[in-house]
Amino acid sequence: MTDILMTLTFAWFLGDLSNAAVQGDFTQIKQLLLLAVVLIILSFLTIFFDTYIETFATASIKRELKEQLLKQLLLSPVHKIHTIHSGELISHFTNDINSIDGMIGRNLIYHIRLPLLLIAIFL
Repeated sequence: MTDILMTLTFAWFLGDLSNAAVQGDFTQIKQLLLLAVVLIILSFLTIFFDTYIETFATASIKRELKEQLLKQLLLSPVHKIHTIHSGELISHFTNDINSIDGMIGRNLIYHIRLPLLLIAIFL
């Protein structure tokens, strides 16, 4: 939600900055440049927070998937487990689950963020 607010704030800021530049209002340009420094710092903090949340959510989902896979493996009949190569099992636990980072992390967040941004723009 904060990144949506930052996106709208930067749009407002650039509009005011371009209006001040066209009008030649150097006093307002100086004030807006000070505001730009604050906005950039807030933007970095927002990016850090979003990355932290994304990493935490992805790690939690991956941990849950590994636990579910292990439960399924432990509940499987022994004759089925003997037909699966150990390398295949290890591959499922490491490669397959670790390869879903992009899908769970950034893509999932964009599917939530972009409709909210669209609504916020038209309000």
